[in-house]
Formats: sequence, structure tokens, C-alpha cells
Amino acid sequence: SWLGSARVSLIGDVLDLLNVAGEENLGIPRFDDELLRLQWSGTNDELVAGYFRTYEAVDVERENTGERARGDFGRRDGWVRWRHDFSDDLQATWQASRFSAERERVGTTEEGEDDNGLLNERRTYRITTLSNQWRWTPGRDVEINAGWDYLRHHADFDVSLSVTYGPVGLPVQARAGVQRHLALVRSGWSGHAFASITRSVNDRLTGTLGLRFDGQDIEEVHARGWSGRIALGYRASPVWRIDLDLGRYKQPQFLHEIQIDDGRVEPDRPQHADQANLGLTWSATSRLALRGDLFVRRIGNPWPRFDNLYNRLVLLPELGGDRYPIVASKARSRGIELGASYGGGRFNWKVAVAHTISEERIDGVWHRRSWDEPLSVKAQVAWTGALWRLGLNATYRSGWPVTPLVTGPLDLPAALNEDRLPAYFALDLHVARIFATRFGRIEVYGDVMNATNRRNLNGYIYDAELARDGAPGLPIVPSVGIRWSW
Repeated sequence: SWLGSARVSLIGDVLDLLNVAGEENLGIPRFDDELLRLQWSGTNDELVAGYFRTYEAVDVERENTGERARGDFGRRDGWVRWRHDFSDDLQATWQASRFSAERERVGTTEEGEDDNGLLNERRTYRITTLSNQWRWTPGRDVEINAGWDYLRHHADFDVSLSVTYGPVGLPVQARAGVQRHLALVRSGWSGHAFASITRSVNDRLTGTLGLRFDGQDIEEVHARGWSGRIALGYRASPVWRIDLDLGRYKQPQFLHEIQIDDGRVEPDRPQHADQANLGLTWSATSRLALRGDLFVRRIGNPWPRFDNLYNRLVLLPELGGDRYPIVASKARSRGIELGASYGGGRFNWKVAVAHTISEERIDGVWHRRSWDEPLSVKAQVAWTGALWRLGLNATYRSGWPVTPLVTGPLDLPAALNEDRLPAYFALDLHVARIFATRFGRIEVYGDVMNATNRRNLNGYIYDAELARDGAPGLPIVPSVGIRWSW
């Protein structure tokens, strides 16, 4: 069998139709992606090969910030996977994959004579991965999983940056400007090996023990470490289930995550998180289920990062006078999520409400993290017919934290993320028409993000006189695509 799909955006045409280009000239923003997947299945074997490509481009001209920029991003993924069943009790999977990406940004910012910048950046990345997984069920109540993967990384950076700070940036930066040029090549490897055993103690209680080893040798980072996980599931009754999950999780930083435009030239050491999750599920019927979760997460060594205090989602954040280094000694998050879902037929829906607090400790004081969301509500509705598919996704959440205007270097880090943006809402729509032909199944679909064209704010902008204005996010974003399978 095979599957092919392609998608292209229509945002430029719709912006012209809505005549919204006066506030922010987006030129001809566009994105497209293509997927091809081939699959062969035999008696004891399955072979899958695939290729995915995506491309995004945007030209931005913002009069209120003086930002004029062009950005291009391309990504390609290819993979081959082979699964072999040695018996009903033993299966193995091998996979080889190759990821490559290229990003280029060129632009300037200019707001008065004393506040301007220039950025010229080109990055390329490659990650080659080999992996192997095994699943063995020696008995009716026992399952053992084990595996490993090996990743080879390569990155090529070439960045030129020049910034002069004006009235907005000087109190944050405490310097007149920055100039740097970096041309670097970085490479190395990372990998992990894991093993877990799951056992059903009786008809009600199931437990899982897992152990994982992570290693990384990328330039100056030479890290090794173990982590573990324990999970328990208890079926209290035919409709009630309790789940407890405790574990430590390690996260290495890869080359494409280095903030090289800010002068960082090496990856940071892996960060680790200790997490506990307690869940309660009520399966009222075969179609209706209710779920509640409590979680606590603590990060002992969060990665340092650069963030923009007033307006994060811009094409050239490194040129902002509000660019600020955040170095936390600890981070934590905790919260509760309640959800309900209904499915199993043509009509399905899902809704979730969450209260989450995310904080980090800087100079002995806890501050909100930039993505802290005390309240979020998500709803999904889908209908599937013989020839049509319809979908609706709605998202409401608290506005992200931002920092009030900094008037002097002593304001930081005390004022970090003490303000908050207005609440965010987006309604996304999906419609698809299915055609059954002798050449296979063809599905033509359309997606509309932010269908109500709501003006959500990404942040705030301050002019040379320190007057504040809102920085809107993307308007309505439509796209169309086709998927062909056989």
C-alpha cells in the first residue's frame, strides 16, 4: 500500500481579500508540505519507507517596529522501518532515518536614529538515526520491552549581527550595542538504551518498571546518566481506574536548539526532570469517558535561554532591545487537568480544562515562566461520514506572561514576567471530501486556522517615546491539501 499527500497555504490570497495588509505587510507568506509513504506487509514482516518535505517562507514589514525581514525554512525527513515477528511472543523493529533542515533569515530593524539592527543568518542541520526495539511476552501476564538508538548530529552556522540600542533597549541591555560574526561547524553523537518490564499482578493491579541510559558527546558536552520510571495501574471497578506514574526524564540539547544568534556556541548539558502524575479515569460507557490528572514536575538544571521581555513572536527576536538572558537554578510546574471524551461512532468530541502553574527560580526568587497558563480550555468536535469529514478545534487560554516596561537595569530580574497578555482564543476548522476511485482513495481537504480572524496579541511594542501598542498575532490562515492512498 502507499499514501501520498500535499498541502499548500492560501494565506497571501486571503490577506489581500480581507485587506489587512495595511497594519502589517506580510508580503506573500506561504508554506507547503508533501508526504509519501510506502508499506509492504508479509506473513511475518512489515516494511515501511517514507519521505516528508516542508517549506515555509515569509516576508515581513512592520511599520510600528521598523522590522523588515525575510525568512525561509526547509525540512526533509526520510526513513525506512522493518518489523519482523519471530513468533507470536517475540517481535523486533529496526529503523534508519535522516533529518535535514536549512534556515535562512535576513533583515533589519529601524526605529529612530538610535535604535537599529541587522541580522544575516544561515543554518543547516543533519541528524542520522539508527534504532532497534524488541518486545517479548514470555507469559500471559508479562511483557518486556528493550531497545536503543544512536544519533549522529552535524550543524553549520553562519551568523552576522549588529545592534544599536535606543530608549527601549538601553535600560535592559546596559550597553550601547552589540556586533558579532560567528561561522562554526559542530558535530557529535547522542544515544540511549532502555529496558522495561510490565507485569499484571492480578486482574486489577498492573505495574511497570523501566530503566534508561542516556549518553551524549557533542563538542564540549560529554554526558552519561541513568534514569528510571515506575508506573502502577489499579482497576478499582469495571468503570474506575487509578494510575500513578513516577519517573526521572533526561533531555539532551541538540545542535539546532543552540541560540547561536545570541552568542552561545556550545550546547548545554542535559537537563533532567522529576515528575509525578496521578490519574483517575471513569469509563461510564464504551463511548463516554471522564479523566482527571494531578501532576508535579521539577527541573533541577534548566537550560539558560534568551527571551524577549515584551514581544517574543517576531521574525528577528535577537535584534530586539528587550532581548534578555534568563538563567534559572530550578524550575517547577504543577497542575490539574479534567477531561471528557466521547467516541466510537461517526460523531466524536473531546474537551479538557487545565489549571497549570509554571515557575523558575532566578537569584533566589520564583518567577512565572514565559509559557505559564493558569487556565486553558480545549475542545474538539469531529464528524465522519461516508464521503465527508468535518472537524472543529477551539482553544482558550490565559494570556502569556510579559514584563512591564523596564526603566533601569535594577528592575531586572524582579519585574520579569510580572504582567500578562489578554486571553487567547482561536477557532480552527477542517473539512474533507473523499473520492473512491479505481486508482485508490483521494481525499481533498481544507483547513482554516483562527477562522474568526481574532486579533490575539503576541506582546507589546514600545516606540521611541515609550508609548505602548499591541503586537497582533497571525490573522486567519487557510490551507488546502490532497491525500492519495491505495
